[in-house]
Amino acid sequence: MWGYYANRGKGVCLGFDVPNFQGADAIVTPIRYTKTKVSLDELDLKKNQYDVMDKLLHTKFIDWKHEKEMRMIVPKSSCKERGNFWFHKLDSTMILKEVYLGDKCPKSVSDYERLISKADYTSTVQVKQTRPAFGRYEYTVNESVQQGELLATNT
Repeated sequence: MWGYYANRGKGVCLGFDVPNFQGADAIVTPIRYTKTKVSLDELDLKKNQYDVMDKLLHTKFIDWKHEKEMRMIVPKSSCKERGNFWFHKLDSTMILKEVYLGDKCPKSVSDYERLISKADYTSTVQVKQTRPAFGRYEYTVNESVQQGELLATNT
């Protein structure tokens, strides 16, 4: 995941609790992993548009199965634009619980703890430094770096 989504270890990965799997504006859905692409022939655009969108948004090639990905689709109207990206505000449908820093992340655990504590957000958030695992294609928590647990108390 780090090589694809977190800029080869320079970025962060966020972990969320999603207590309301079917919130007012969002549904969290597991990704379906298949060996074949979704065929346009199997999509009936006139009959069931929801089924078409569901297949296109929640299907990935089987080689990505190790990610065990879940997706939450939210309306763009509930998001704010920053540069070329759109962000959904954290709320009761998506509670930040973990921040994992890549091994090449320019910010430290304490930098992120300060950022979270300044935010208008209340939750226990664990901030952890990671590194590539020895002998495996995965990342692990870097035990040689002071790991933080932060209780953000701003409301």
